[in-house]
Amino acid sequence: MVTMAVPPRLYVLLARDAPVGVIFRRGPTDWTEMIRWDIERDTFERGEWLRGTVYPRRSDLSPDGGLLVYAAAEYASSDEERRVYSAVSRPPFFHPLARWDGAHLAGGGGEFEGSSRLRLNHPSLEGPDLPREAGIVVRPYAEPMHGGAERARMIRDGWWVTAEPDGAEVASNGVTAQPEVMERPLGDVLLRRTRTWLGRREIRKYDLVYADVSLASIPSGEWADVDREDRLVYTRHGQVWVGEWDGNFLISKSLLDLREDRPRVVTAPPSVKGWQRKE
Repeated sequence: MVTMAVPPRLYVLLARDAPVGVIFRRGPTDWTEMIRWDIERDTFERGEWLRGTVYPRRSDLSPDGGLLVYAAAEYASSDEERRVYSAVSRPPFFHPLARWDGAHLAGGGGEFEGSSRLRLNHPSLEGPDLPREAGIVVRPYAEPMHGGAERARMIRDGWWVTAEPDGAEVASNGVTAQPEVMERPLGDVLLRRTRTWLGRREIRKYDLVYADVSLASIPSGEWADVDREDRLVYTRHGQVWVGEWDGNFLISKSLLDLREDRPRVVTAPPSVKGWQRKE
């Protein structure tokens, strides 16, 4: 009997004012790789590997894509020993320009409210004051955002909520009676994301819709969005894909295959270790 290798899990953040993306590749379980995506050229820069758990849905890119705020937990043998922290780095490297400890296990990360304002998903700040050269004011959220960080970022970046969930996501069993539905325009159609919950398991589904009719199902339960080139982009089976609706069919092409990547030592260069980047 042939055993199929489990593909890595991928998630992507897109900068809102620049053609830049960051790809997080998780796998093996305790390792995450970061890759920078030049969306205009569809070129990719492999970056650093981090041993631990990265929480990309609580993370965010600065408007120009030059800085990343991320939530992570250092490698530990049990959840009780995990300590979640937040850090700011220059993609595609995890090397922290600043780091804040003391985040709740379901918190950490944050949101760039602008190029000079960073809101951390912490009840208080336990970490360094940023130097003046950073040009960024950091403030904590009054209340931890928990699972709402991704949704808030999506709404900021052009998605809207068309149906609210019925709260079954916190139930111990049963399927969500009313899923959460979010949509955003993609040319003449809409990209729709539907989230349902089976007990505590979250299920994501993406579709192209027109006049509330599904035209095509996006073959991804991980991540899909619309980039600055107004293209459908999504992840599936350890690959990054671009798709086009031709009026009858969804035509897709793989841009990057990350299935064969393996953890390796990557040292962050001096150019990404300061607030003023040196080329």
